[in-house]
Amino acid sequence: MPRSWVVNRALLGVVAYMVVLAGVCVWTVFGGSLLVLIAVALPPALALVRSRLPLSASLALLLVVFAWTILVLFIVSRYTMISPIVLVVTLAATVGALSVVRLATAGSPFTKSDAVDLGFAGTGGLVWCSVILAAAVLPGGTPVSWAMTGDAANNVLFARTLIEQGGVSVGIGQNPVPLTAAMIALFTLPAAVFGPPTVGSEITALAEMWSFGIVAACIMCGALALSLTRRRSALGLVAVGVSSLLPLGWFLLSGPILLGFVNFHLTIAVLVASLVGLLNANRAMLSSFVTISLSLGAVLALWAPLAGIPGTALLLVVILHGRRLLALRRGRLVIAVAALAQPLGLFFALSVPSVFGQGQALQESSGAVFEFKKVILVVLLALAVIFALSHVRATRSAGMGWVLIAVAGGGGVCLSALLWLRRDEANIWNYYQLKFLWFLMAMLLIIGVAAGLAFAASIVGRRSLAGLSVLVVLVTASGVSEFGKATVPTFNRDAQALLSPISRILAGDFFSVGEDDRVFHRVVELMGSDEKKILWESSDPDEDSIMFWVVQMSAASVDDVDLRAYAYYHDGQSMDDLCSLRELMGPPVALITADAEIARRAEESCGELGPIRIEQ
Repeated sequence: MPRSWVVNRALLGVVAYMVVLAGVCVWTVFGGSLLVLIAVALPPALALVRSRLPLSASLALLLVVFAWTILVLFIVSRYTMISPIVLVVTLAATVGALSVVRLATAGSPFTKSDAVDLGFAGTGGLVWCSVILAAAVLPGGTPVSWAMTGDAANNVLFARTLIEQGGVSVGIGQNPVPLTAAMIALFTLPAAVFGPPTVGSEITALAEMWSFGIVAACIMCGALALSLTRRRSALGLVAVGVSSLLPLGWFLLSGPILLGFVNFHLTIAVLVASLVGLLNANRAMLSSFVTISLSLGAVLALWAPLAGIPGTALLLVVILHGRRLLALRRGRLVIAVAALAQPLGLFFALSVPSVFGQGQALQESSGAVFEFKKVILVVLLALAVIFALSHVRATRSAGMGWVLIAVAGGGGVCLSALLWLRRDEANIWNYYQLKFLWFLMAMLLIIGVAAGLAFAASIVGRRSLAGLSVLVVLVTASGVSEFGKATVPTFNRDAQALLSPISRILAGDFFSVGEDDRVFHRVVELMGSDEKKILWESSDPDEDSIMFWVVQMSAASVDDVDLRAYAYYHDGQSMDDLCSLRELMGPPVALITADAEIARRAEESCGELGPIRIEQ
């Protein structure tokens, strides 16, 4: 093919990409989903990074840079008063344009093998996106309401406050882990360009951010297995694909969705990214150091108690590659120092002030979490240890051993510290301790499965042992899930929660079975009305869930605890509760009920606070 044809073809590709990028940027500013802008801007950047790093390391670096950048943009926006949507769109356009121009001049390093590897690493993400799209098309699906369970509303309020304040504030009294709120705010920005976002757009942004976190977790779990696979084989690709599906399994998906832990999957993705960086430290020491440093900063801003895992990984890189770090010069040295300064800055700006201002919470806090039988931790630790050591022996590479030390060692130290805080209490296992245990078990499951399948792929010539390894991994993983269903008290009381969230989303099992996103639409209807409305003994089968969101979204801020308390606790027969709720919401508040007796009593007790309507 003549060179001029190649040049013209590359030029046409750049022009076409620029047109698409410009259109998406304009569409985003006028209310389009930020997911589309991310999907357009990041692939060229990934291809560019791939020219210097292995694919798995490129994915890990890109994720943590993205998370860190979003946090920094919202901090900059807060203290410069520049609109965050301007910063986000400008940066996305710049990154996408510069990356595609560079690729056009230097050539794309992506190969067919990379495309196949990326496809298998993204298996879980593709499944999740397909489920959400199918739920949006099929009758009875719930493509949005699945994200409206548990404490998810709290995160929406944090994001709303962040947008109202113009960005992330740091210091004593501020949100010590603002990255989750910043990510939700990021996806809310297009709806907030021309005024306060609607409740519908806020909840949709919540679902989009959560989906982003789930897809990121799937890709990073696949990338971890890809890092462990030393040679390409069919079984190696299967290992990558199965590992990518782990975040969609019952053990890692049902709990977060049921309890509304929006930060779970994004945190898992960042933690796994730090492990991928650790595995690639021999081949790309500086980029691994940067990846782990940024992971540490992101975890501090997501859920600080887990910082021991990337912190230990960073310490291992310093110990193992200290001479190479000290030998860095000029620009590379500046990059390393800046990367290390970032988690230190966040630690002193976010973590230290929160310890002084809210330190007692780690000891006394209680909340909605479930208690796994501790034997599950033992089983998962054994799975991780056995296959980590087997992988080390089979590949003659210590990488998996360092990963095990980072997760079991760093995680174990932090868990011990959290338990020590409650040493004088009758029960040392409380909210933070149990939540940390859950994260730790999830990480052990991920590295156990990835290491076990990668080990099997590395000894594929020894079919019996490889087959036995695969069998042990799959049986243990499924057995842990089934044992969890049978023994976790939270799930024993909720038959729906024993089902896979994926099947529940497709079946419309959030909340009334087969009723589409009726909870979402009902909340949007009530909150979008010109007058304030609440349900009380309305005969709506989802009244509790609807009222939870209506009350939460009626709060002025997260600090409006007097009103928000009624979202969790109210007596449906108490006129005192009803009248207090209506007054706290700011009258007039219309009351919708199906009970004529309730209507009469409400009219007598606080009819002056708004109209009373009987609707069957």
